[in-house]
Amino acid sequence: MNNEPQIAAADRARRRERLEHSVQQLSDAQVQADEDEFRLGLAALREFSHSHGHTRVPDGQLDPSGFPLATWVAGQRVAHLEDRLPPARRSALERIPGWQWEPATHR
Repeated sequence: MNNEPQIAAADRARRRERLEHSVQQLSDAQVQADEDEFRLGLAALREFSHSHGHTRVPDGQLDPSGFPLATWVAGQRVAHLEDRLPPARRSALERIPGWQWEPATHR
């Protein structure tokens, strides 16, 4: 009995697993950039909440510095729905007065 097809399939599976693992890893610079972006977004959302009394950020909303607040908020909600949002970030968002996980159109 020839085991070559099974060996080749197992080898492809191992290569695919190594590739998937390496793609999922972020460099230190990418991790820092992600943390910086979260801090910027959180600060912008706090300011928006303070100024407007809610967190229903309109589509296309930029903060005064040009930060894409609406896009960032939508990304946080998607990450939450997909269970990709770390607990500390979830908690930070929930501490903002008026924060809702559902976008305004779903309320």
